[in-house]
Amino acid sequence: MRTTKQIIFYTDHRYNFKSSVRAQKKLASISSYLKIPIISVSLKKLAFGDKNIYFPHFKQGDQFLYKEILSGLENSRADIVYLCSPDVLYTPSHFEYTPDNQNFFYFNTNITKNPSKEIATLSGSRSLLIDYFKKLAKNPVKNPKTAFLKTRFYKSFEPLKMMA
Repeated sequence: MRTTKQIIFYTDHRYNFKSSVRAQKKLASISSYLKIPIISVSLKKLAFGDKNIYFPHFKQGDQFLYKEILSGLENSRADIVYLCSPDVLYTPSHFEYTPDNQNFFYFNTNITKNPSKEIATLSGSRSLLIDYFKKLAKNPVKNPKTAFLKTRFYKSFEPLKMMA
């Protein structure tokens, strides 16, 4: 059985518009090239991806961010999802990687800013992520990065790392 993949692009529209458009164009190109559909989740209607889910009544903040992501996860039917935000420029290798264990979250640590274990670099089993984001939506944490680091459910991958 073939593993299905999907990109979930989430935004609260607080990033620089030009940077966000650049990130969306890059993701659209990768989506077309690798044939991975995109669900966009936002606070305003957004003409991006194969489907847009928007929440005009939400405000910016971690609790609503978790609910946005959870909505994207629940609307996806893919086995593996890649969470993406407008402040990261992704390469195709990020999506070519298929997590090999359905019981772990995976962070792409091959990015140029720190800390690298951010939600925007997260991929993993949709069902595992749904369970986790349901918990975060009910009990938001101040720093989502540390919430993931405190779980036993994460691993890292570096798709562009060169062997010496």
